[in-house]
Amino acid sequence: MKRKTFLSICFIVGSIVEIFGINNNMQFSHFSTNEGLPYSHVNAMCQDKKGYIWIGTRKGLYRYDGYNIYSVRTEETTLTGLNNSQVNDIEVTSKGDVWVVMDNEVYKYFPESDVLKKYLIGNNLATKLAVNKTDKIYCLSNSKLYIYNESKNIFEKSEVVFDKRHDNQLFELAFDNKNRLWIVGSRTLFRMDLNTNNTAQFDLTSNLPDEKRSQALDLKVDSENNLWIGTFGNGILHYNTQTEEFTQLNKKTGYDITIVRAFYEDDKKHIWIGGENGLRILDIKTHQITQTLKQDYTNILGLNDNAIYSIFQDREHNMWIGTYFGGINILYRDHQQFNYYAPGYSSRSVSGKAVRQIIEDGNFLWMATEDGGLNKFNKTTKEFVHFSAGNNSISNNNIHSILKDKKNNLWIGSFDGGINILNLNNNQWKYINTSNNPLIKSNMVFCLMEDKDGIIYIGTINGLT
Repeated sequence: MKRKTFLSICFIVGSIVEIFGINNNMQFSHFSTNEGLPYSHVNAMCQDKKGYIWIGTRKGLYRYDGYNIYSVRTEETTLTGLNNSQVNDIEVTSKGDVWVVMDNEVYKYFPESDVLKKYLIGNNLATKLAVNKTDKIYCLSNSKLYIYNESKNIFEKSEVVFDKRHDNQLFELAFDNKNRLWIVGSRTLFRMDLNTNNTAQFDLTSNLPDEKRSQALDLKVDSENNLWIGTFGNGILHYNTQTEEFTQLNKKTGYDITIVRAFYEDDKKHIWIGGENGLRILDIKTHQITQTLKQDYTNILGLNDNAIYSIFQDREHNMWIGTYFGGINILYRDHQQFNYYAPGYSSRSVSGKAVRQIIEDGNFLWMATEDGGLNKFNKTTKEFVHFSAGNNSISNNNIHSILKDKKNNLWIGSFDGGINILNLNNNQWKYINTSNNPLIKSNMVFCLMEDKDGIIYIGTINGLT
């Protein structure tokens, strides 16, 4: 599937961009209501066998082909033309079948008619789906387990009794690579081995406080068969299936993590963690947070919402982050990344919108702008010092050329203020213009150059000096 690239060109006019490696920072393309996504709250995402991206929102299911997005309707909504159902889960089998939990009901997509058809499950309180490696479909509904019987084309209730306590609700389920089904409840973690039909259960009451126990929001099994349980308010509960040990990753254990709604393990064995306070990336071996990303209103290429509800990686290794208010944030693996410095007045912003020239001076960069004067950028601290007209520095904010000569002087050519010279050894200013130097042909200076003998050439609107 070809995909549309939302960010393809970065212009020097309007910003400063600094190329860097993907591990140092991340810039996202945004697929929100501004780019055609019908609704901004994205609960679930996945990719099917043909490469289509399926997007589940609070108001309907959509299919994206890289260029256009299509609403996918149920048999009922095909007649009414409306689809305002909330999608809670999407699963795709290896054969390419798409299964959806929408408004607590289970649907399967039929491509020949381009509709979703409903399957009755108990009292229709379905919450989550899981698919094992043989494409068997399992569903949680009203804290009971149902299994899809393909020959009968129905869901049948499992006879396995997980816990007789009435207050032990079942919230999430997932398979490991040994064909074992894991189900997390409010009090207990269950395991069912589909190869032997053996079951086991592990008490959660000592690892989750009473007030948080009923708030499991996500369950993922990583490539090492260990479990990651996201909770509402108690961070992450990690379960090592080899040692059968639980580990808490929350504020009590030094992690700034409280609400966790989504996990995803990428192809580099990093765990991506989403909740209500931004995105975190964790090393699967050390359990160390290697990166934290939060919304920054001054960075238009950054994460556009801190409330993250879904995460997945497509077959091209691009990361898709589904949010509550911002739609989808996409990190393209093959895009070269940039640091972005927006125009503004703070020390973290470049002072102008139109950057004319940049020169290097050791650990500093000097930047000439046509509308904001001169900028000195510290490459270590990533901070700017601004020089503007009227502050005993430059004579004009419209700067077209800068040059550092062999004597450590900074020459600044302005649009109508002549030449300003800053001695970088003692920070003293000198000014050359048509009033004090008859050799200057015009105060509109567009270019400066020094030859090997130290002679300075000045290009103006009226010729060369």
